[in-house]
Amino acid sequence: GRSSTRSEMVGFIHCLLVVCLIVQLLTQTTVWLLIWLLSYQNERTVSKEFCVRLSQRTKKEYRLPSEAEWEYACRAGTTNPFHFGKIITTDYVNYDGNYTYGESPKGKYREQTTPVGYFKTANAFGLYDMHGNVFEWCEDDYHHSYEKAPTDGSAWLNDKYTSKIIRGGSWDNRPNFCRCAFRYFNEFVYGLKYIGLRVVGVAPRILS
Repeated sequence: GRSSTRSEMVGFIHCLLVVCLIVQLLTQTTVWLLIWLLSYQNERTVSKEFCVRLSQRTKKEYRLPSEAEWEYACRAGTTNPFHFGKIITTDYVNYDGNYTYGESPKGKYREQTTPVGYFKTANAFGLYDMHGNVFEWCEDDYHHSYEKAPTDGSAWLNDKYTSKIIRGGSWDNRPNFCRCAFRYFNEFVYGLKYIGLRVVGVAPRILS
């Protein structure tokens, strides 16, 4: 599992960031559906373009989260595998219930996404579906470890074409993929119906 040290560092800059579910335009709706509907285009390009257009429409800045920001938001101050504890079930997360994690029981395999907030299980930050349903794009390029990673919560980028980080697990994955610390990656060159996005709203700076 991943140490919470890097995630906690995001707390130093969290006052500048508001992890949100697009409050003004698409409050608690299926942002990832925009990607699914365009499922055979370059998903990540569409995700980035969505952030640009949302920023233009609202006159506020929106972007994809860094990996550290994503995990900080997912954990919401907790240190367990899931923000609600060590046990996961399909009663409150959408994943492939044919498989188990630890002492968790088997459950349903819905074979599709569920609406945002379907399980009414928000974390301490008020965020829904941080576990399961769809993987979520992060801004970071994929690295095999955290050695030499930024310590300020910013995205870790390369200068060349690379795979991108996705987090959270999905309806089509085993529960292990849904852990707060689980990392995965995608080449972002083709559409997959189990990847979506969650945006970060950047709070304006207050000059003293």
